[in-house]
Amino acid sequence: PATVVDAYAGAGEVAVALAARGVHVTAIELDPDASAACAARLGAGSRSVAGRVEDTLGTALPADVVILNPPRAGVDARVTARLSSDESVRGIVYVSCDPATLARDVARLPAWRVARLTAFDMFPQTAHVETVCELVPGAAS
Repeated sequence: PATVVDAYAGAGEVAVALAARGVHVTAIELDPDASAACAARLGAGSRSVAGRVEDTLGTALPADVVILNPPRAGVDARVTARLSSDESVRGIVYVSCDPATLARDVARLPAWRVARLTAFDMFPQTAHVETVCELVPGAAS
């Protein structure tokens, strides 16, 4: 992709790696210190925005891909509503630490389908699982 929104970007590890490969990235992070750390590491053509994803996503779009890596509570309904109404987005990569909120949020995106889902058992012998879910346009069949 040429343009990516890294939502819930933290200090920008993913954003910085993508920007180093020539992708124009908008990193969104609520924590001002983490957002500033990300901004200091991003190259020209990319930016870091301090704010809530649900409040700032509209100013970051259009983008080819949106990466969502929310806290355990998942994404706000305004985020999925915005993604549902934006035709510029060709893919969503949702990194989840809670299968229940992942399922809820994917259900809020009826015009998208799961193309790939990979679970990572990072905490053996616990109920915690990390999941990376690739969503593409097209209603689930």
